[in-house]
Amino acid sequence: SSARLLQNTDLPSTAVPFIGGCAGGFVQCPALCFMEAAKCNMQVSGQLRAESYMAMFHRRMAELGLQRALLPGFGITVSREVPSYGVYFLVYDTVKDTLHNNL
Repeated sequence: SSARLLQNTDLPSTAVPFIGGCAGGFVQCPALCFMEAAKCNMQVSGQLRAESYMAMFHRRMAELGLQRALLPGFGITVSREVPSYGVYFLVYDTVKDTLHNNL
């Protein structure tokens, strides 16, 4: 885990959950990019019955290639998800420690 990797550093204790959250946010970005693009395509397709995610994946791969099919909007997604997950994990860890010490 990231906490074990960052354990023996000079970082403040609040940096560890923030960095761990940022790493988690970054790792989930490729799947999120594809799923959001697929969802948007399904919503605007106008078909009575939407195709499955796997069918959408195969169609997008054939039309757009690997990078454009899987990572549309990757940069903006990373800039949104990475800091927000870092803050989320930091707040969660801080509240958890505060409640544990006061209850």
